Amino acid sequence: GGVGSATVRAAVEDSAARADVETRADVVDRLQESPLIGNVLRGFRWAIVLAALYAAIAIGLMALIAARSRARDLALVRTMGASPRDVFALAGIEVAPLALTALALGVALGVAIPHLIEPGLDLAFFTGAASAEIVIPWRTPVVAAVGLLALVAVTVALVGIQARRAGLNSVLRIGER
Repeated sequence: GGVGSATVRAAVEDSAARADVETRADVVDRLQESPLIGNVLRGFRWAIVLAALYAAIAIGLMALIAARSRARDLALVRTMGASPRDVFALAGIEVAPLALTALALGVALGVAIPHLIEPGLDLAFFTGAASAEIVIPWRTPVVAAVGLLALVAVTVALVGIQARRAGLNSVLRIGER
């Protein structure tokens, strides 16, 4: 850990001049030069981007669809003495459990699925070894988690702003509910 491939190559050259050093990064780079592998990786990246856009649209539409009834509910809460600041807290409490559950399940499934399907795949052709070690780059789940939390924060802010702007006289009318 922490030793670069150039240092390893230099150490091996000193002890065994004919030895060839090939790192995992070299193997991955060589595999990604293949048009099939490169296009599959590009397809996966686009699928991730489209899934993120779909999630953003779904959360936004969820907030818009429930906006009118949420405005009524929050107006009722405001008439009972809640401050406009409490509207943000209520919106956060409403959205946070769903977002945190989705985040936990998504990361857990994203880590578990490769380990579950690996025994059924023959990756020796790609790796040159009988067994392939599954390496999970933690940067991707962290970026996805931060993106989801940012999206939820923006949604909560929009819901709170919309509910604060709703006039109590236009939302609450006698006989409606």
